[in-house]
Amino acid sequence: MCRRCLILGLAFQHLGLFCTCFNDSGRTVREETDLSLRIYSHEQPASYNCPHEMERLGRLGDGGKWTCGMSRYETASRNRPCVVYSFGVQYESSFEEEILRRTECEVFGIDFSVVEFGEQLSGLTSEQRSRAHFRQVGIAGNTDRVHDPPFFSIQDLMKTNGHEYIDVLKMDIEGYEFDSMASLMQEFRDGPIPIGQFMVEIHLDASLSGDQVDFPYFLKWWENLEKGGLRPVWTEPNLLYVTLNVQNDNVMPRFSEVSTSKGFVVR
Repeated sequence: MCRRCLILGLAFQHLGLFCTCFNDSGRTVREETDLSLRIYSHEQPASYNCPHEMERLGRLGDGGKWTCGMSRYETASRNRPCVVYSFGVQYESSFEEEILRRTECEVFGIDFSVVEFGEQLSGLTSEQRSRAHFRQVGIAGNTDRVHDPPFFSIQDLMKTNGHEYIDVLKMDIEGYEFDSMASLMQEFRDGPIPIGQFMVEIHLDASLSGDQVDFPYFLKWWENLEKGGLRPVWTEPNLLYVTLNVQNDNVMPRFSEVSTSKGFVVR
């Protein structure tokens, strides 16, 4: 039996410290900074504890994720199917490589911007590599097969793959997390969300999906995750934007990943 938990990553992008200006979302930097701090305060610290060990899979910084109960996936995947979805792969696949190397799980990578997993999978055995499946498609609230590349809702992608349950869902899709998860939650509004563990990096600035995120919107979205059976278990500061100094200016952390846990529901 698998317990259900959530890993949440909050991404605070392009937030200025010393100046007031407008970014692409239409909010001033100060307004967006205030929003980020409100949400960050809402999720800090994680309000639940993982009932097993917490372990970071993949590289430090962007790409790796804190995972609840990895030892259980290592054991359980030998005796029953184990399904891992990774949305937003780009070229960094250290998380997926470690899942494939240490478990018997099938890993499904989704990213419309690249055509394959990153080079990290090159050192796997042929058996391990055979459990890695990649599709160049996007994730959104609604399925659009006409678009090039096509976009799928999470529930339609699951149906296409013949899956009724996702053991681990890792998501970094630049703002599409709101519509895609809202659509999934609507689909399963009368019961638990069919996800065992959810790791997501949340983007509060102007996103590819065009979502305008404010605190009431986020709070409602978050409450629906909890209604679906998820609980926050871990938080993790991620200072990638400051460390890389992407725009060579004075900024707050671009990423402030928060691992949180959500209530536990037996699968």
